[in-house]
Amino acid sequence: MHLGHGPEVLERAGRHVLGWGSQLGTGFAVYPPAPAEPGATVLIRLGLPGLRCPAR
Repeated sequence: MHLGHGPEVLERAGRHVLGWGSQLGTGFAVYPPAPAEPGATVLIRLGLPGLRCPAR
């Protein structure tokens, strides 16, 4: 998919990647809900129909 070109498009794409946009858009939950950063530890959980997981 062509996103466009220029610094604005690069900035928007970077925010999407660092904000877990791909994971959140496909049904995963990310905890803590904060942008990715070097050295951080995160939990990525897949929500399955009928499966109840403890609250965060």
